[in-house]
Amino acid sequence: MIETLRWFRQTQGGLYCLDMRVRGILLVKDEFGGLGHFDDRVLITRLARQTNQIRSTLSSVTKAASNTLREQAMVGLVISRDFQKLPVTFRDGESYGVSGFWHLSHVFAVRSEGPKEGPVHTDLMACLVYSGPRETMWWNVAEDETATNAVQVLKEDETFDKMFEKEECSLCSEESLTIFAEGWVCTNVLCSSLGRDQSGQAPKTKTYSQRFLQPWVSQEQMKKTAPPLLPDLLIQQPQLTNDRKKSFETLRDFWRGWVCPVCATMNRRLDYHQMVCPCGKFSAPSPVPNVTLGQVTKKEFLELNAKDKLPPVTISDNAVKLTEQEFTDKYAIYTWEFEEEAKVTALFPRAAAHAGPNGNDKVFEEMQKKTRSGAIPMKRVPVGKPKSRGLDLTTRQFCANFGRDYNASMVVSTTPFEQADPLVGQLVRRAEAVVLGTMGINVSFNEALLLAYLPDMSIRWHDDGEADLGDTVISHSVGGNCVMKFAMKGEYWWGKRDDGQGKVTLTPDDPHLPGCPKMQERRALLDKYGKGELTKQEYESQLRDVVRDFKVNRENVSHLLMSVTVPHGGYIIMHGKNMQKYYKHSAEAKELLRFVITMRHIGDKHQEQTLTSRRAVAEARVAADSVLGKRKERSD
Repeated sequence: MIETLRWFRQTQGGLYCLDMRVRGILLVKDEFGGLGHFDDRVLITRLARQTNQIRSTLSSVTKAASNTLREQAMVGLVISRDFQKLPVTFRDGESYGVSGFWHLSHVFAVRSEGPKEGPVHTDLMACLVYSGPRETMWWNVAEDETATNAVQVLKEDETFDKMFEKEECSLCSEESLTIFAEGWVCTNVLCSSLGRDQSGQAPKTKTYSQRFLQPWVSQEQMKKTAPPLLPDLLIQQPQLTNDRKKSFETLRDFWRGWVCPVCATMNRRLDYHQMVCPCGKFSAPSPVPNVTLGQVTKKEFLELNAKDKLPPVTISDNAVKLTEQEFTDKYAIYTWEFEEEAKVTALFPRAAAHAGPNGNDKVFEEMQKKTRSGAIPMKRVPVGKPKSRGLDLTTRQFCANFGRDYNASMVVSTTPFEQADPLVGQLVRRAEAVVLGTMGINVSFNEALLLAYLPDMSIRWHDDGEADLGDTVISHSVGGNCVMKFAMKGEYWWGKRDDGQGKVTLTPDDPHLPGCPKMQERRALLDKYGKGELTKQEYESQLRDVVRDFKVNRENVSHLLMSVTVPHGGYIIMHGKNMQKYYKHSAEAKELLRFVITMRHIGDKHQEQTLTSRRAVAEARVAADSVLGKRKERSD
């Protein structure tokens, strides 16, 4: 049951919904929202929050809670070890426990208004009642039995709503119960008069009436049985109706986990090619996607063979400039420059690049075959710091690393190149030839990270910031399309770091890169400081005034500078010492299964050599022709 925590959404402590029903609530800390309440029978906690500044899931949670309330379904309550109000005894090594199932008796909304120009919070609250026997409680009860609320079972002709006074709001015409001791206010989440009385006034304080805090349960609720918290995740392919557009391979829930048919425990889907239960009594091949070549080859990308055919790239505010384009028998090649030491080169394949025994189509077929069989084993791996036993966060995508260790954003066990499948070495050598032929740079890659993305999977903003990373990083994609996005790191775009709690730190020696807001003012200040016309204190004071009003977003990156659609067989080369230092990128797979292998050189000796002599350049192009094809046209 604890395994269902992976399906909880971070709303308050956490919320787990299935089929638009609230199935579970996770309590992490001692707060339940501004108007939370807890005693040994009644729990009032926040389900969701919406502010006037942050988008939320309030509408979907409201619908799920309404459906649960209408059906009088029971809700499971999961408690974190950090939740100190309940003296729960946890099993060794576990940070979470299950308190049991509760009845959802009422759902209402409250509003809290902060300072004059601060955010306005709308909280969706739930009142739950525990009706189980006292001996099943996970917390200590008072010795004095009279101090404990007794569950009140309503008569057959009674309903929860009839137990309280209620009024119809003059603005929204919806009835709200009088649940506060201070008097009636509207609790309709959709009403603009939420939290106000009929005169439009909001009480300064709100406390629940003692009647509302009594544990009322209907006879119908007492007859309900607890539903299973385990999601209905099948080991075999789900039966889909004709109106379902996506196949089972694309279902998010199917790829999150599976239930062992022997011991009925939930298991995360960690291995790409197999399902093995820790009970030791069940194992089976994983039903992985099978994508045909006809699904991944898009005609529009095969026609990029002339200057008048624009590549699938979006550039904002002229932040990036196209500096070079070249066309060969197999690829259309474009290079964009963010600045002198930060460039991106994209190679869009033509039909000739897909054909033949070493073509992209063959690579995709072999990659599917070898990952499905386990010849190239791929796993989901931990990211971030471990939380507790069995609850570590893992990557969405499946991973396999070869050569040198790579630990920049995840911890992946690595396989030496000499022990890897021959397909991996083939792709590394092809990537080296691509870099040599397009950029005139001789580099030997000593690390390759292979990722498998299922439809709609993505990787968030990041840089390939491994220590001692070489200046050139190249990725090769086969399978479905991917949209790759680029943005500047927030501390360089705005010239400051903002922790969101009011602490602002200026970026040392603000580089005021091209496109940054107020770039000229920031550059002038740095020039004066460099010439000794300003002291360090004066420089930082004036710079702070310039960047004071910049609003840092949650992702801590600039607005989108560039996005490029990477098709089946495409390459992306990121080059320059400032590319990973100042910029971040993200990637999102679209409709189909996608494999991407990213190659780097990590170490003190990057072994990157720029070819300068005409003879060396000519020899490099000849060596790369087998991969890139014969050159047709080039322009700067």
